[in-house]
Amino acid sequence: MSLQAAAKDKRLKITVIAILCLIVLYLLMLTVVPEMSIWSIPKAFNNGDVKVAVSTENTYEQSFEMPFVRICSIDIPMDTNKSDNVVAVNATATLLDSSGNVVAEKKITSAYDTVNEFKYISVNRGETYRLKLMVNSVGTGSENERVPLLTTDENGALSFTVKGIVGDSSEVMVFTIVYLICSVAVMLFIMRIDVEHIGKIYACDGVIFGLLILLSIVLITQYYDLFMIAKSALRMVDAFKSGNVLNYMDSSYTSELADQSSKMLFAYEYNFISIFIVAVLMAPLMFFYNGDLAYSDGGVVVMYLTVVVCVMVFVAAWLIKYITKECAMGESYLRNVRLLFLSSAMLLYMSVAYGQIDIIYIAIILAALPFYYRKKYYIFALIMSVVVAMKTLPLMIFIPLLLLAVKKVREIVINMAIVMVFPVLTKLLFERNYGHTAVANVIDEDYTYIDRITSFRIGDSISIFVLLFALICIAAFFHKADVDNKKEMLFKSMLAIFITYSCFASFVDWHQQWLIPLVLSAAFLIPFYENNKLMLLLNTAIEGLFILTTNAQGVSTYMINYGIIPPLLRQGYSGTSVKLILNTLSPIAIPAVRTLFAATLLFMAIYLVRKRPAAFETHECSRVRAFGRLGLLYGFILFYSWCYSFIG
Repeated sequence: MSLQAAAKDKRLKITVIAILCLIVLYLLMLTVVPEMSIWSIPKAFNNGDVKVAVSTENTYEQSFEMPFVRICSIDIPMDTNKSDNVVAVNATATLLDSSGNVVAEKKITSAYDTVNEFKYISVNRGETYRLKLMVNSVGTGSENERVPLLTTDENGALSFTVKGIVGDSSEVMVFTIVYLICSVAVMLFIMRIDVEHIGKIYACDGVIFGLLILLSIVLITQYYDLFMIAKSALRMVDAFKSGNVLNYMDSSYTSELADQSSKMLFAYEYNFISIFIVAVLMAPLMFFYNGDLAYSDGGVVVMYLTVVVCVMVFVAAWLIKYITKECAMGESYLRNVRLLFLSSAMLLYMSVAYGQIDIIYIAIILAALPFYYRKKYYIFALIMSVVVAMKTLPLMIFIPLLLLAVKKVREIVINMAIVMVFPVLTKLLFERNYGHTAVANVIDEDYTYIDRITSFRIGDSISIFVLLFALICIAAFFHKADVDNKKEMLFKSMLAIFITYSCFASFVDWHQQWLIPLVLSAAFLIPFYENNKLMLLLNTAIEGLFILTTNAQGVSTYMINYGIIPPLLRQGYSGTSVKLILNTLSPIAIPAVRTLFAATLLFMAIYLVRKRPAAFETHECSRVRAFGRLGLLYGFILFYSWCYSFIG
């Protein structure tokens, strides 16, 4: 048998095994896994605080609207003290449907037997059911002695908690479709392993990437943020059309007041350049929508803006070419950097899945960097000024890079003055009116950016990150970099960005979209290392822990509810979240996950510094390992859809 035939036979066996595993996993997720108690969210009914003294032949009942399609358990809490000497309870709990038919019945023999299990009982979600508890006797050691046993509300209605699962036909169908798409991606990934024809590999990569973006757009694209960005851009266009250019924020603010908008729906156009760029990108929609767009009618606009974000991801990848060309890097290096950048689950999660426009300023940074490597620092500073006017955080890129290359104090001062041109200009022209002040106060109240950046401190006053950033800047200034060696400058500049953002991610209470420069700098750095398998392993661990950390903050529930599917199926999500699951497993699980994320990130940063390549040659990265990182995001999308379909 030839080597090619042997490889084909091996791939066929792996494919068959993978298909069987996927079928078994689907059946388990459809039947066994939803029954596990860890997934069930309790629905409490009439959870009052009035203690009822119970003796014999007492009956309590309460009607409620069933929130599930299957019940896992019903918990009737019984409040006893050791002094009550309750040794036994003779009672019966009965669940009746709207017609009075008995659905389930359970004997209660102990006050400590608080969970009355009605497993695998199918019910009709939305139908009114009645829970009845008949207490025949309470054993206290003294006949007919009344003891406080049950808890009711003020009207005497029985308090209880129901646990169950959702999973009706429409929601299960959503999960099935998502599972099939994920399975196709998995099979394509397996089938392209060991394939030598580069055209077939690229074709599979494209399909896998496309399926992931499709799932992100349709299922978990974070509707709210993109809607507010789009609404802000449309408000700006309306103001410009009416001649209110410099005071467009006042015009937008008064329009929202006239519409009696809630605080949640105010157009947050606090940043002129960001919203102006979005307004330009949204030009095709200006003929069909205006700033009065209602939240419930924004589906098309959100989908369009999500597609724009996807396009900007590819634009950013395309701009990488000009950096590699300027630094005299070969086609192999360019191919590796693009592969690592585009196949990053962390990048796609932050931009496409989470619905953020930060990729726009990342693209502008990539357009500015070629001027940095040409030593045209004034032009670099001017372009970065646009970026800093969009968001202040890119100063964490600009300052270390400037100090790495420029050592004369006069030149540093001039460049710092240039980088502040657009922030100051937009502040003077657009951000001095009452509209901006009002909206900025709302945003500051909700998000408190400064508090986030200085959240981790030594004592009461010393911010750990600010201290570390100052040390990074000092080290960059005193480091003697050869600015004429562009390969060396490319490596060192990306290393400076990676170290800065590693410290930022470890010691700041960040929003996930703030960390895109981590992905960008890692993509440039990894191909420099001969042992890039270890680098890719560390990078994958970082990306997985990053997604887990963000979900541990409650983002999983947030993203499902602000996605596209809930409004289409008219069913919100109120089920379990990653945060609740981790808290159930252990009270230290969430701090442990975040600590592990920071530790892995800092370990990789230290490794990059200590194992700095002597000659800045590039090495080929494994396509399978690089592209396999997308499995992280597929896993979380599948988890989201499963949660929504079965426990929402």
